[in-house]
Amino acid sequence: MQSPLFRLKSLPEKIAAVAGQVTTSSRDIVAISLERFVRMPLGWPETLFMKRVQLRWHFFFARRRTGMFFFWKKGSLEQIVLDADLDMTVVPGESFERGPSITMEGIEYCFVLPPFVRIDRTAELLASIGLPEASPSNCIVLELGPGEQDLLAIKDPRKGVDGATITYTRFGKTVRVLPERIDRQRLWRPQPFIALFEAIRAWFLGGEGDVLPIRPPPKSRQSDVWKMLLQLVSAYVQSSQAIDERQPPPDGKLELVDELGVRYDIGRFESRIILRLTPEGEIAVEDEDDPFHLRLTLSMRREPRGASALVDVRPPDFLAGGDLREAFLDALDGAPGELSSVLGAKEAEARRFLREGRDSAVVFRVRWERDKDTDVIVLDGILDGTCVVAMLRGDFSVKATNSDPPAVELLSGTLEALFVGPSQMDEPVVPKDVVGYVLQFAAEIQKWLAVVV
Repeated sequence: MQSPLFRLKSLPEKIAAVAGQVTTSSRDIVAISLERFVRMPLGWPETLFMKRVQLRWHFFFARRRTGMFFFWKKGSLEQIVLDADLDMTVVPGESFERGPSITMEGIEYCFVLPPFVRIDRTAELLASIGLPEASPSNCIVLELGPGEQDLLAIKDPRKGVDGATITYTRFGKTVRVLPERIDRQRLWRPQPFIALFEAIRAWFLGGEGDVLPIRPPPKSRQSDVWKMLLQLVSAYVQSSQAIDERQPPPDGKLELVDELGVRYDIGRFESRIILRLTPEGEIAVEDEDDPFHLRLTLSMRREPRGASALVDVRPPDFLAGGDLREAFLDALDGAPGELSSVLGAKEAEARRFLREGRDSAVVFRVRWERDKDTDVIVLDGILDGTCVVAMLRGDFSVKATNSDPPAVELLSGTLEALFVGPSQMDEPVVPKDVVGYVLQFAAEIQKWLAVVV
């Protein structure tokens, strides 16, 4: 089946055409200023030009039962398989001299790893943390502490809770993370998972890991991820060239309108992309494709000798900030009776705990159905005079509106406390679906590395 990305073939040219118009339009405005100066009896001592132009595009692919559609505006859709935003700002350049021309061949590509991912997964390291049969191809190691002693290692995360092997190393001591059967449920101890959620939250709030230089694969081996990235990089290159081509020649005789004008450059070029992918990195059109989600941020930066493309990755189902996270917390705040019941506190105390814990709260989706999400919310703060961590799970209705964020509502009777207590509490309380989310997250990091790097 042909990739849906063929529909984006003309996107770089269309974006470049708009960018080039900025220089043309600014020159027209300067010309109007000069004409007004000449015609006014006493002159008009000012020259007008555009100081900053911000351009924004939003486009996505959606699947319906009748096939694939390419939209510029959202409608009633069955499944979004690609959703992208592009922000480009055109600003006056620092100098009127033309710099080196930007080309696709001159782009340097870099990939930003999550800061807690260990890339030195040597056989010695894996053996020392209780995974002697593990290898870099089937194991991922995550650093959960400020140093290098707290490690969460997972072998075969794609096999899920029944097939994966998990070890947790704290202060140099390694233990297997195993479920315990309590009241016919399999429950896990919370420490490694709380530490992981905190590491992910710190990552979302600005932490950056190692920057790895990468090269685009040959065209015959490019996944849909690389095809999408290269289309956007091409849009940047062609936009830069279109702006340069419409500037006055640096070594020629300038007209007055050019002498009074300004030179433009791209000040910001950033795209946020969410893709629904198969393990091979192709857009997942069918549910049987075993899809996973990838959220990429592409930032283009002008360098003295060309330009660089910085690719950053985030999990789309994890919220550590933003309007959507606030909508989930507002939904929780709108059900004070249920919140106080699961926390075992009075309503006023429960709402104060939520209010004080909002800034550090995280929300992640562990299950999605057509009409509802099952989400886990992790809060920390002081409850009845004690520092505690609360891990709550509930079903939420999330409905798209004409403005962001979507309307979020907690479904009555679904909120439950998975864990309320000190972060170092060692009782098994974490259920299977939360552990499944962690394993899926680890498996997707493996896929991201394979698809992008």
